[in-house]
Amino acid sequence: MAQPEHMSNATAQENAELTTRTSDASCQNEATTPQGLIPLSILGELLSVDEYLHPRTTVFRSRGSLDWFIRRHKRQLAESAALYCITGRFLIHAKNFDKFVMAQGSKEWPAR
Repeated sequence: MAQPEHMSNATAQENAELTTRTSDASCQNEATTPQGLIPLSILGELLSVDEYLHPRTTVFRSRGSLDWFIRRHKRQLAESAALYCITGRFLIHAKNFDKFVMAQGSKEWPAR
């Protein structure tokens, strides 16, 4: 598969590794929090990927679309405290995830 000229080898390798994961956005053996710890105070605020998707189908038209977004931005989402891996699956902090989506969308908009 040819990579775009602007894509670095590291990015191409990372994308190749991410696309080999299952489409259900599982996170087996992945560290998705920079500190490796999840604050207990937010456990009640975390949603499954499907719970997050349901009211946001105008932004992510399908589960596949949201899975792709997570694969593409996984590291940044974790650093933004928007995405966590607990018991082998992704959980989303909706407020932080929404902020990240809005910020990312405004960054990418002028480039299109």
